[in-house]
Amino acid sequence: MKKLIFLLLLSAGVSAQSLDTPAFNFDRKSDLKYTDSLLRSTRKRISELDALPPSPRRDTVRFELSSFLSYVYRSGTHKTDSTYHIAAQLRTMAAKKGNIKYQLRAVIFLEYYFRVMKKDYVEAMKLNFEAQKLMTGSREEEERNLWRINNNLGKLTAVMKKFRESVGYYTKALETFALDKRAVPAQLAEIYQSAGLSYNQNGEFEKSLSSYKQALQIIKDNRGSNTNFAYLYVDVAMAEKELGHYKEALNSLNLSLQYWEKLKSKPGISTVYCEMARIYNHLDDYHESIRLADQALTLSEGLPVVRLKSYEVLAADYEALKRFDEALKYHKLFMTESEAERKASKTSEMLALQVEAEKEKLEIRLLQEKEIQEQKYITLQKQEEINRIRGLSERQNLLKTIQNNELRSLLNIQTLTAASQKKQTLQENTIKQLKINELKHQLASQAKNRNFLFSGLVFISLSGLVLVWLNYKLRHKNKQLSQKNAEVEAALEKGRTSERKRVATELHDNVNSILASVKMSLQVIQPQTVHENKVYENVIKMVDNATREVRQISHNMMPAELEKEGFDHALQGLVTRLNLGETTRFELSLNGFKNNFSSEITFNLYMICLELCQNIQKHTEAAKANIDFNCTDRQLIMSVSDNGKGFEKGNMSEGMGLKNIRHRAKSIGADLRIQSQQGEGTVVFVRLPLNQSNHA
Repeated sequence: MKKLIFLLLLSAGVSAQSLDTPAFNFDRKSDLKYTDSLLRSTRKRISELDALPPSPRRDTVRFELSSFLSYVYRSGTHKTDSTYHIAAQLRTMAAKKGNIKYQLRAVIFLEYYFRVMKKDYVEAMKLNFEAQKLMTGSREEEERNLWRINNNLGKLTAVMKKFRESVGYYTKALETFALDKRAVPAQLAEIYQSAGLSYNQNGEFEKSLSSYKQALQIIKDNRGSNTNFAYLYVDVAMAEKELGHYKEALNSLNLSLQYWEKLKSKPGISTVYCEMARIYNHLDDYHESIRLADQALTLSEGLPVVRLKSYEVLAADYEALKRFDEALKYHKLFMTESEAERKASKTSEMLALQVEAEKEKLEIRLLQEKEIQEQKYITLQKQEEINRIRGLSERQNLLKTIQNNELRSLLNIQTLTAASQKKQTLQENTIKQLKINELKHQLASQAKNRNFLFSGLVFISLSGLVLVWLNYKLRHKNKQLSQKNAEVEAALEKGRTSERKRVATELHDNVNSILASVKMSLQVIQPQTVHENKVYENVIKMVDNATREVRQISHNMMPAELEKEGFDHALQGLVTRLNLGETTRFELSLNGFKNNFSSEITFNLYMICLELCQNIQKHTEAAKANIDFNCTDRQLIMSVSDNGKGFEKGNMSEGMGLKNIRHRAKSIGADLRIQSQQGEGTVVFVRLPLNQSNHA
């Protein structure tokens, strides 16, 4: 008896209770006490309902509570399996009761589970098409859920990197959003935010920024959560950075950082620091960039993308500061992390292909099912038409009898109405004449408008022709200027080459002749004492050394084999001459090298190589040295290395030779980098980016 009274009281409570569930606070989604309290209270209400006998009202409340329970698990905790089991249970219960509304809601929860939590995009695509089939025939559910399906399809096509198609789905979602009277502004903002991301990934940064700002305005107008603001300001900053608005981007990131700090979110704070570091790198503030990137790495646990970006920006910062050891360290970390990212990307691409194939299959199946439904509908229409025709035949027979009786009375009526018809005809003729006059007036007005439009088109066409002609003239002048610039550059290079030849010839012919004369004059002298003989021999040696130096300088200013036989033969000759000495053995390696560079580049590269080799002979005490040239379509890398005594970077002082080398590298647009360590030799890299202007 007590149990019966308890059940009656519960039943009365259920009939009175509302379907409304508590609003979920996204800012507290990581607060386990908050989410657990919601879950406990909802489970308690479900347990009370399960004790009651089945009824439509009980089933509806049960479905709503299960839906809310799945939503809390999805949004507030990491119990992904609980999300799946509750949504699957709701789907089964709603299907048994034929409740399309909650079937759809369960399918949408499951789609989120497979798409976001499990990354099973094929299953997510199947569930979206299942939702479309469930909506068929229910206008109310189609209006309520069509935007959700389009929004989900937009995210799935974005995974497949079909960003234009993705934007199309988001546009459809925005067009149908207003049909759902229960949708909230935060959901509308989320669609704009997703569309902004697709525009950004497609390189349409102006549209991306516009979408993000629309989302941000909606959140501001409706007092959105701190989480919404934190994510959106990061997105706005990314679009502003791509457009080169670095100050605005930093301002947006600072606003985002304030919200992440309120939420105490380490991943959010780490992301903001990383993006700030990248912007300061663009602004050439490398020390601030390094500080922020280090902070980002400190908080980047479980965030591979943040680590990858941080390593990349740190490598760039240290390289810009000429701290090549640190740059190399972070470059290696970046390459290791990016390799893992590339593997993940390949996996994502394979998944995207599978999703695309499944999408095509599901679209074909959906079209086939729609055609079957349409055929059934047409068949029913035909059957209704047959029944209607049968009914019409029976009614027509009855009407014939009635009409015969009515005709008799009509004959009498017609006689009476003949007079009134004459009056009516006269009135109709008058009305027709008025209409004809009005039409004539309209035709005249239209003819006038046509003439005006024709005149406007003629004016626009003439303006377009003038603009085309002016554009042609401008391009022709630009082409002439480019040709003249090329001629000036060629003349300058020819002048420099001629001047080098002239100076080399002067040194070889004149100075050498003078030194030879000096030596001949000295040889006439007959020293009398031992001391005079030593001085005499020393002077003769100095004259010989001066003669060799002048000959070497003359040769280096314009090596004959460089001009006649090409860069590679000149290098071979240089190595042969260097190996005549007994101290250091030089080896040359040319990989992918072609003699198709301008004379300025080949001359400067030759002189850099010569200066480096002479430094090795003079200072390094090396037994072996290597000269390597590696050439690709994009760059030429020259490296000169030795196994000599090396030096510490802090003890390196730049003499005139090293300054000349840096100047020559800079003059041809090349980068110079030196690596050395005490006792382990020295390596000098010269990297020259290649383009059309580098070639002869």
